[in-house]
Amino acid sequence: MKDFHRIILILAGVIVVFGAIFLFIDYSEKRADMYILPDGFDGTATIFFSDPGGVPEKQNGQKRFFEIPSSGILHTQSIYKRKWNSYYVKSDSNLKRLMYGDARMGGIAAYNDLDSVWVQEMNVGHLDSNGRKLTIVTIIVKRRHYRL
Repeated sequence: MKDFHRIILILAGVIVVFGAIFLFIDYSEKRADMYILPDGFDGTATIFFSDPGGVPEKQNGQKRFFEIPSSGILHTQSIYKRKWNSYYVKSDSNLKRLMYGDARMGGIAAYNDLDSVWVQEMNVGHLDSNGRKLTIVTIIVKRRHYRL
């Protein structure tokens, strides 16, 4: 009988842990910064945060979003916040979520189509220029083409 109670306690603990993880991810996703890249973008996008001459911060509810132009360079007045990020490609008025990781590592079954776009890497650096401290974020986007 003690083993049964121990098993129930372990199962309850596992359920609580997974529930907490799910709630954290859901909460983080609702507040995620959105980086929106133009359709067909392939290469390195660079965002300069805390730039007084940049575009003002844009928000949609609790989410901040950063629309990166086709040049791949965005200057924004927003301060960089280390938080959950999500990456999208904007095609017409639709947003397509991008996968994060190395496109070479996945199998073909992991992709929605044969022409996939991935965020391979995201880096954060700092620059002190003329008394201004800027945070620079680089996002490396790769397009992977498959041949059957």
